Amino acid sequence: VQHTFLGQVVILDDIQSYSVCNDYVSHPWSTHKQKKLIMRTGAAVSSIVAPISRSRKRKRTNISTAIISIIVTAIVVIVTVLLAIAVLPFSRGSAGTARSDGGEMGFGQKQSLRQTAADQSGYKKSEHGGLLIHTELGTVRIYFTPQLSGATSIEYIQKVVQSSNADEHRNHLGSNASSCDRCNFYRAEPDLLLQGVLSQQSVPISDVLLGPCPLADWKPSTTCPSHDPECGCHGPLMTRGMVGWAGGGSGPDFFINTYLQPVEWWEHQHTVWGQIKEEESFQLIEKIYKLPATVKGMRMLDQKIEFRIELF
Repeated sequence: VQHTFLGQVVILDDIQSYSVCNDYVSHPWSTHKQKKLIMRTGAAVSSIVAPISRSRKRKRTNISTAIISIIVTAIVVIVTVLLAIAVLPFSRGSAGTARSDGGEMGFGQKQSLRQTAADQSGYKKSEHGGLLIHTELGTVRIYFTPQLSGATSIEYIQKVVQSSNADEHRNHLGSNASSCDRCNFYRAEPDLLLQGVLSQQSVPISDVLLGPCPLADWKPSTTCPSHDPECGCHGPLMTRGMVGWAGGGSGPDFFINTYLQPVEWWEHQHTVWGQIKEEESFQLIEKIYKLPATVKGMRMLDQKIEFRIELF
């Protein structure tokens, strides 16, 4: 605030200070000394006020830059969150993708809502994780996959083993192994499948249900009967080592797939209840492929291979 004989003047910046000084200089009451004093005063005030003005401008510029930076950061965060929300369903869908090396989640297929429903279909996990098939040539180890077949297939196999244990004494093939009424391999198609039967007279097969369709948008090409509304779709595309019920049925005939690639021509017809993982089991199957057989439409072994069964 500058006090002069003309009154009180508030000086805002250097431009205004010079303007006020010029007014004083041109005033008729001003003397020569007053004019010089006024001009010096204006210059002095300008030298003080000008840096302050520039400092204020820099502060305003810094504040504007900070505000812009905050806005840009907020936009980046919002876009990142929106992208994460958009990608999340795809990551979940792919998180359920099965491993091709024989893991237990799908075996080459994406896990669907219907497969998830199979997990909750009443199957109660027990201490048994699979089935051992003992032959004179060696043992095949099959891991149960109830997430693909549902509960009833696994329960049937367990009942067959338990019933066999109750009906017959154990022998040298395994301390807990037992035979059943019809347990044998009878068909061998090299590099494709080994087929057999797993049956006990005291255990009804009628309780076994077909597996769930892994395709959420499955539409049958033909009219399905009321008891099988998803006819033609009861499991994943079969890959090497998968074990399922033969003929698209629910047992007691089963087969082990040894084809190196997914068997696309079988489509989704078969209920898959097991998986072979160890190479020793595949080596035993290769031995059986080399046994004498006769082709009668299908390649049937000349002599059936009887086996005993055990849970592990």
